[in-house]
Amino acid sequence: MSAVVPSRFGDAAAALQRAVRGRLLGDAAVVAACGGRIVDGPPKAGEYPYLAFATVRVRPFGGDEADGAEVTLGLDAVGRGGGRADVLALVAAVEAALAASAPAPDEIHLVALRLAGAEAERLRDGRTWRCRMTLVALVET
Repeated sequence: MSAVVPSRFGDAAAALQRAVRGRLLGDAAVVAACGGRIVDGPPKAGEYPYLAFATVRVRPFGGDEADGAEVTLGLDAVGRGGGRADVLALVAAVEAALAASAPAPDEIHLVALRLAGAEAERLRDGRTWRCRMTLVALVET
C-alpha cells in the first residue's frame, strides 16, 4: 500500500515516526520482546521478532491559530515460532510503553497519541504472525 502524504506534512509524519521509534527503543520490555529490531520495513531475512513501520496517512487541518494534522501510522509486530501469543505480547509491550510516556518529537508538537486498533493474522507461510497496530496522533506543525 502506498503512503498518501501531502508534501507539507511529510516532515510531521517522519518526525512522529522517529519519536515513536526512539520511545520504543528506550523501553526495556519492548527491546526485550523484539530484540531491539524496530525498523522502517522488514529487517534482514530470518530475524524475528521485529517491529516494522508500515503505512502512513496524513490528514491536514488548519485554522487561523495553528496548522496541524492527524497522522496515522501502521506498526507491524511480526514473529515466527511463538505463534499469535508472541506478537500479542509485543503489542502489549508497545501499548504499555506509549502509555507510560508519550514520544516527544523535536520538530512538531504532539497533542495526542492513541492506539486505535490492532489486528493479528497468520501469514501465508503458516509459521509467521503479524499484528498491525494503528497509531493515531494529532500534531501541530
